[in-house]
Amino acid sequence: MCSPSLAAEVLGASRATPGMQVLEVGSGSGYCAGLLTMRLGDDAVTTVESGFARSEHVRVRLASAGLEPRVVSVDTDAGWPERAPCDRVLGFAPVDRIPYAWIRRCQPGGRVLVPWGDASLQLALADLRVGPDGVARGRFSPLRAGEGHQGGLALWNRLSRSLRPEADRAVRGSDLGRGDLLDPSAVFAAGLLLPGVGRAVRHGAGHTVSLCLVDPATGSWALLRTPGEPRFGRSEVRQKGPRFLADELERAHGLWREAGRLDPGRFGLTVTPDRQSVWIDDEASVLSVSPSS
Repeated sequence: MCSPSLAAEVLGASRATPGMQVLEVGSGSGYCAGLLTMRLGDDAVTTVESGFARSEHVRVRLASAGLEPRVVSVDTDAGWPERAPCDRVLGFAPVDRIPYAWIRRCQPGGRVLVPWGDASLQLALADLRVGPDGVARGRFSPLRAGEGHQGGLALWNRLSRSLRPEADRAVRGSDLGRGDLLDPSAVFAAGLLLPGVGRAVRHGAGHTVSLCLVDPATGSWALLRTPGEPRFGRSEVRQKGPRFLADELERAHGLWREAGRLDPGRFGLTVTPDRQSVWIDDEASVLSVSPSS
C-alpha cells in the first residue's frame, strides 16, 4: 500500500487540477485513486489494476465511500487505451523502468510521475514530460517519504534464496566498502545503471554489511560482504551467472565518483519506444542506455 506521505508527495508534484484526465497505474488499495477522485471528480480518474478480482475489490471499496472513478482490470504495463490520451499518468509503486506504453497514454505536454527505485529503496521521483515527438524527458527530485529505507528482512530472505555462497564459487576482493553500499546518492546512481536488479542489505555484527544483488531475468546473483572496519581488509565478493553483477556495481560506483558524487537531482531520464537513457545534466551526457520495457 502507498504510504500517505508518499501519496501526498506524488500528488503535490503532479499539480493535477480539475479539468484534467488522470490515469493511475496500479490501484493497490484504492487509497490514491480515492484522493484523486475527491480532487478531480469521478469522470476525470481512471485507475488500472491487474486481475479482475483485485480491480473489483478496489471498485467496491471506492463505491462504499461514494466514489466512482473508472476501475479497470488490465495489464498495468499497458495502461488503458480506451481513454487515452491523459494529462497525467501517475504511479505510486516504485519502478526502475518506465514502460513506453505509459508514455503513449499521455498527450503531448502531459506528464508521467512515478517513484523511482525498487522494493528496497525509494529515493527519487521521476517526473517526465511528453513531447510532440512522443519522447518523454525529465529529471529526478528527492522523495522525503523514501529516505533511509534500505530493505527489510523479508526482502533479504526473498532475494537471498538465489544465493549459493557456500558452494565452490570464485571469491575475490573489492574496494567497495560500507560507506559505498549505504550512501543514498551512490545507491540511487547504481540503481539507475543496473535496471531490473533487486538489492537488499543486511547489517551484521561488528558493523559488517552484506549486499545481495539478483537479476531475476538471467538468474545472476552477487553477494558482497564488507569488513567491520576498512583496516580489516577489502570486501569479499561472490557472484555467478551470465551477468557479473558485482563487476557492474563497481563500474556504476566508479562512474558516480568520476562524475563528482552527484545527488539524484543531477540525473535525468529519456524514454523512447525502444530505449531508456540515463543522463547527467543534459541529454548530451548519457551514462547508460537500456531497452524500453
